Order: sequence, then C-alpha cells, then structure tokens
Amino acid sequence: MYGLVNQAIKEMVVDGHGEAVWEKIRSEAGVVDVFVSMHQYPEDLTDKLVRAASAILHTNPSEILAGFGQYWVGFASRNYDYVLDMSGQDLLTFVKNLNNMHARIGLWMPDLKPPSFLVTDETPGTFKLQYRSSRGGYAPMVSGLLKGLGERFNTDVTIEHTRGIAQGLDYEEFIVCYATRTQSAMCR
Repeated sequence: MYGLVNQAIKEMVVDGHGEAVWEKIRSEAGVVDVFVSMHQYPEDLTDKLVRAASAILHTNPSEILAGFGQYWVGFASRNYDYVLDMSGQDLLTFVKNLNNMHARIGLWMPDLKPPSFLVTDETPGTFKLQYRSSRGGYAPMVSGLLKGLGERFNTDVTIEHTRGIAQGLDYEEFIVCYATRTQSAMCR
C-alpha cells in the first residue's frame, strides 16, 4: 500500500490517543515512524499496524478498520478534497463514481491496486454495494468509509454487511440505507 494510508493510520491514532500510544503501536508493529505518501510499502505493514493497534487499544481489528475507514474520508478531504469533489456531491453519486476516482488516482500512483465497487438494487434511499478487493479482511473498512461519506454529505447512513467471501462469493455485499439530514425519511 502507498504510504499515505499508513500516514493516515498514524494521524488517526495520534489524533485519538496521542503520540505516546502511536509510539507503542509503531514499536509493537516494528515499523518506521515516517511514511512517504507516494512510496509503496509492503502489504503486511498495514496489517501489522492494525494488529498492534488492536492489541494496544484492546479493540478488535474489525473496529480498528471501521474507525479507520471513517477517518480516511476526513483525511482524504483535508489532503485531496479536489479529487473527492470531482466524484460527486451526494452519497449515492459518489459511491457510484468510486471506480472512476480510483482510475484517476491510478494515473499518479501506477502501482495502485484499488478495490472495485458496484451499486445494485437501487431504490429511493437504499442500495446494495458489492465490494471486491485483492486484499482480504477489509470489509469493515468499507462500512467505516460509508459512514465517513455520510458525514461528508450530511447524510444519515446505516450499513449492513449481509454476505461475502465467507459465504463463497467473490465480493462482500452491503445494504446501505441513507437519508439526507434535511429529509424526513429515516433509515430503519
């Protein structure tokens, strides 16, 4: 993964728990303290950070990943808002444009291995989302991302991870219910 992902993990930990906790996590994971945003790091480095954070914060890895997904949206907004702005001005449009956004980012990051997203079964206020990735175990991050996008677009979001790899599929499936905070309709 590119260093900017690991940099965002560091920022999330420091923002939420302070430098001393980050130092414990970094030390436990056996990683350096400085990440170069556009440098490619081994895939397992991020996994080591998640496992170390889980152990030190006494939180399961799924919760760490979900929290990171939510944090990532704010991190990306602070650093790359112009890229996000090109992908849509509401939750559904943005999610439908994730693959296009990743294709544009791939021009800057030639080694990028982005996941893919497919919106299906769209009805007013709900849709199903299929998430495919060459990296296993990141479905909780997608739930966090969707929550973070809800915050970005002032939209209430509920997410249900319904099925996936564990059931023999080649993707993870989510049902997403959403309503802008100015609408009277609420998610179940």
